[in-house]
Parts: sequence; C-alpha cells; structure tokens
Amino acid sequence: MTSENKFNIGEMMGTSMQISKNLACGFSEMWKNYNSTLASINQQLMDMNNQHFTFWQSQQETFMNISTRFSNEFYNSMKQFKDSIKEVSEAGMDGTRMPVFLSYFELVKQVEDLSKKIEDLEPKPAAAKKPAALKEA
Repeated sequence: MTSENKFNIGEMMGTSMQISKNLACGFSEMWKNYNSTLASINQQLMDMNNQHFTFWQSQQETFMNISTRFSNEFYNSMKQFKDSIKEVSEAGMDGTRMPVFLSYFELVKQVEDLSKKIEDLEPKPAAAKKPAALKEA
C-alpha cells in the first residue's frame, strides 16, 4: 500500500475533535440564545393572537350593528304594514258592527234569530189565484 492511501489516525482524530468542538460551541450558542428565541417566538404568538382577537372583536361589533339595524328596519316595516292594514280595515269597516260570538250555540241562536227577522221582512206571497175557468169546475 502506498502512503497516500494509508489512514492517518492522528489527523482523523484531530479533525474529529475539531468537529466535536465546533458542534459543542454551536450547541452552547443555541442554548445561550434559547431563552431569547423562546421569548421572541412567544411575543410573535401573542401579537398574532392580539391581532386575531381584535379582528374578531371588530367583526362581532360589525355583525351586531348590522343585526340591530336589520331588526329595527324589519320592526319598522312590520309596524307600517300593521298600520296600513289597520287603516284599510277601519276605512272599509267604518260603522260596521262585528258580532261577537261566545260559543257555537250562541252563534246558531243568533243565526236563527236573524233568519226569523229576514222571514218577517220578506213580503208573503199572495195566495195564488186560480183561473176563473178552474173555479167553476
């Protein structure tokens, strides 16, 4: 074997030790900065949560304003509708007395009484006169 292909254990050990030292320094730096990194991440999360909360709070306020306005407009519309129906019905029923029925039997009695009154108002048909030719026979 040539010397170029031979493993140099001392050199490999030196390189391995240098890599371990660099790795240890990297871990050391990472752990030194760990608390500040966590604090930074925590602050970013808190800011995002506050923005999210503020957004949803404004959305809720907007929804409540729209819902309140809609219900008020619906109430006013129904009130106008009720008032217009009331005006039309009062104008159409002006001077009309609506009967109030307490029970079915009272209704039947009032219908019978009204039927008798109508019969009394109708002229009675005169007795049919028989033609003279039929009388003599």
